[in-house]
Amino acid sequence: MKNKPNAFQWMIDEGRKYNLNIEIKFLERFHLIAQDELKISYDGNEINVPEFVLMRCYDIALGQAFQYCGATVFNKSSSMEISMDKWKTHAVLSQNKIPTPKTLRVRRDGINFDYIQEVLDVPFVMKTLIGSQGEGVYLIHNKEEIHSLMEIESSEFFICQEYIEESSGEDIRVHVIGDRVVAAIKRSSDSDFRSNFSLGGTAEKITIDKGVEELAIKGTQALGLEIAGVDILKSKNGEVICEINGNAGFITVWKCTDISIPGEIMKYISNKMKNKKGDEEVVKL
Repeated sequence: MKNKPNAFQWMIDEGRKYNLNIEIKFLERFHLIAQDELKISYDGNEINVPEFVLMRCYDIALGQAFQYCGATVFNKSSSMEISMDKWKTHAVLSQNKIPTPKTLRVRRDGINFDYIQEVLDVPFVMKTLIGSQGEGVYLIHNKEEIHSLMEIESSEFFICQEYIEESSGEDIRVHVIGDRVVAAIKRSSDSDFRSNFSLGGTAEKITIDKGVEELAIKGTQALGLEIAGVDILKSKNGEVICEINGNAGFITVWKCTDISIPGEIMKYISNKMKNKKGDEEVVKL
């Protein structure tokens, strides 16, 4: 097993290859000030707005602030807001006729097991609206398991999804940058219906067919994301998108494939910024 690289330095080093000067900033040290105009401070000092910002978090207000102040933000705050909320993600995908597991949104004080069973059958998967790396995801067989879940989760809303038995403990993570798939891995677990590598599962490089590739790209575009990790399940009726992560990790991909997702991201940003400058120059002429 390869040693885990330092993610911060990795970003900096890959940026240099494309003449990008990358500075790492930490979320908790930012402050936003609104009075007549919007200002962004870091460690108590107002900052100069950079050309671009790569958001490796889900602080929607901070992303919006950078956009309002003129920075190009990857991914845009509106897209990140959708991708961080699992219900919003499935609503947008469904509206765009992109296949997903059958999904039901429920309110904590209105959960009706009999109705959920009628819509989805049992077992079904129950998730908090916000969560990653398999956290907040449960397989429900009966009312008692829902009661137990309520004791450990405080969310007001949840989604319930049909359980796709043929993909239990297995999914495909597809990394999309721009309109291109840059990597795909299969994640598997022999001990859990969740396949997350962070929960002890395994991962391997795979080659995906054109259909899966197009599904991942369409899902990413529907949410307005430019950089995403798309989780796909194989069902008896074909592939479906389970989740889309606008802030997907990249260590697992590197361990399986040697593909540098930070490198692919920096290459994409470099090309995007060059094209933007070119467009501005054309406008000025």
